[in-house]
Amino acid sequence: MEMIKLLKALKNEMLKIFKSKKLYIVLVILFLYQLLMAYGTSQLAKEEIMFGFISGLSFPLFFLSESISSLILLFCIVLISGTISDENNEGTLKLSLIRPITRNEFFTAKIISSFLLILFMLTITFFTALLSGALFLGLEGNFYYSLGQEISKSEGLIKTIFYYIFSLFPLAGFSMIIIFFSNIFKKTALTITSSIGILFLFQIISVILEKSKIFIITNHFDISKYIFQDIDKDFYSSFFIILGYIIIFSTINFVYFNKKDILN
Repeated sequence: MEMIKLLKALKNEMLKIFKSKKLYIVLVILFLYQLLMAYGTSQLAKEEIMFGFISGLSFPLFFLSESISSLILLFCIVLISGTISDENNEGTLKLSLIRPITRNEFFTAKIISSFLLILFMLTITFFTALLSGALFLGLEGNFYYSLGQEISKSEGLIKTIFYYIFSLFPLAGFSMIIIFFSNIFKKTALTITSSIGILFLFQIISVILEKSKIFIITNHFDISKYIFQDIDKDFYSSFFIILGYIIIFSTINFVYFNKKDILN
């Protein structure tokens, strides 16, 4: 029975996501940025600055590797920031909790829908990046570029797809921080500002305190590169740091949401 209620709540959350104009505005901006980046890359390739190893097929990998900790992360902040704060501000959060559903079930649906939203954005990003690359760079070459490694097109495609899927992991870790701020603030603008603020704070701390870098999640966004190379100790440290963020912030979020005064 609990699983049925959770699935219904999840369905409701996904409907809210796909009805949001914000999602489609973000996707359009993302596509336009990819077109500009693909065009710029094609110009650099003509001048042999890029050494000609980035093709239309490898552009999806190149784009995500260059933007996951910047543009993609910022779009995640914009899309996920209203997870709780939008409903809290509009007063619909009270109505949702009047239904026969526990707070844990409701909040679990919120978190799962946020992860599915990120996965959806990554999926669209892959196809639009492939289209952008094809328009300006052609479809020659491979899905993976490396000066010292040769792999087939099919293997390159499979690994690139896994690269995109595994990129969900670090983004999910940071999304728990975004949801934390959304849980605290009623205004989505405050959630966005705080999430961007913590992002810059992490960057500053990483520069000032060199030894603290290992504990900051934004320094582990390149974990997806291990799809293309052997796993080493750095992979495990990145994996457990990101997992730690997910566990710690999800626990804080659940505890805070359960104690939060919403109905009054």
